[in-house]
Amino acid sequence: MTNETTPIFACPYCNAQIAAENLERRGEKLVCPRCGEPLPLSETDTPVRPPAPDTPPSMPSSQSMAKENRRTLLALLGIMTLLAAVGLTFALLTVDERRKHDYPVKKSKQEQMVLAPTGELAGLGYLPAGSNLVIAVNVESVRANPKTRALLEPSPPLLDFLLEKVDKHSKLKIEEIDHVVLGAELRDKLPQIVVVARTRAPYNREALADALKPAKAVSHLDRPLFAFTTRPGEGYLWCADERTLIWLWRLDAVKKEDLAELPQPPRQGEGAAPPSVKAVVADRVNKHSLVWAAGNLEDAVVLQEMLRLGGKDTLWKEIKAFGLSLLHQDDFALVAHFFTGNAKSTPLVRKQLEEWKMPLAKSVKVESPPPEVTEAAAQWVTLQVRGDVATLRDALELFQIVPKFKLK
Repeated sequence: MTNETTPIFACPYCNAQIAAENLERRGEKLVCPRCGEPLPLSETDTPVRPPAPDTPPSMPSSQSMAKENRRTLLALLGIMTLLAAVGLTFALLTVDERRKHDYPVKKSKQEQMVLAPTGELAGLGYLPAGSNLVIAVNVESVRANPKTRALLEPSPPLLDFLLEKVDKHSKLKIEEIDHVVLGAELRDKLPQIVVVARTRAPYNREALADALKPAKAVSHLDRPLFAFTTRPGEGYLWCADERTLIWLWRLDAVKKEDLAELPQPPRQGEGAAPPSVKAVVADRVNKHSLVWAAGNLEDAVVLQEMLRLGGKDTLWKEIKAFGLSLLHQDDFALVAHFFTGNAKSTPLVRKQLEEWKMPLAKSVKVESPPPEVTEAAAQWVTLQVRGDVATLRDALELFQIVPKFKLK
């Protein structure tokens, strides 16, 4: 048993309180009799009382070690606080100077562009006011992710009709295009078709002229105008501005007077769509559509002949207006609205839509007003198709109302 003058030591490993006389020596080291770990003692750590011949040197008390640790910790905290204060002061005093050396991040015009709603696409404003059929492909939205991009590989006929024409007569790469719109006036004469391509950035005028050789540019409203021939028909390509190319094409001979139908200045904003289809676009086309079409077919006498060429006359002869939207969320969705204006025609259209075979679709839904609803304004039939890209490619072919002319 120890007396009051016997030094007491604390083991730094197991925290055991050990009297000096109970320390063990192993070789040149003193060890804790409880855990067997060597103790960090030196000759100067020996007890005040002269030790017995085999008594190990003393070690600092736990209280003295705790005081020393606190002093060390306070010193470190003081140094860290001083350094932090100096660093913060320096940062605040030099912020303006350091901002001058930042790497300049340049945002291109393409990155700054904000996608316009469906009915406000700039290309719509260049279509003639009499256009009663409009088709639009929002190329930038289609290319936004791999799932929607697959719609272009390969393009269904409805899209290919537009994109192939743009590529052939301008050599624009698809990644350069923001959107493409088509407008046609389908009434009682051969239609004039206008295709407008809006690019994401100013196009290369020299490369365009190269693609159209041997055609030579003439001037129309102080902008280059090229004439070209197709089989069948003739056409013009007009550089309306640095980001807008307009193709005007006819099955018969094209005349420079036809250019007068292109609105100058173009319509803009909510009034961009041609008046004939403006209401359909506003009410029956989804504003986030990737691809969409709208038509007002009340006076489309020539349409019946065109539809016979495409083999689609049965359905379309009952329809006076339509709006079609292709969307993508988790799956592709095709939503089409058909207006018959006649309570007798509505069940005929519904029946034919229900008979369409789409085995790849995840779901197909057809809706129409009940038989007791006979008001003309209520006679809309709606088709909803959901599925993958193959499903939508098949469905778009069913809606094709532009004949498959091979323009060469």
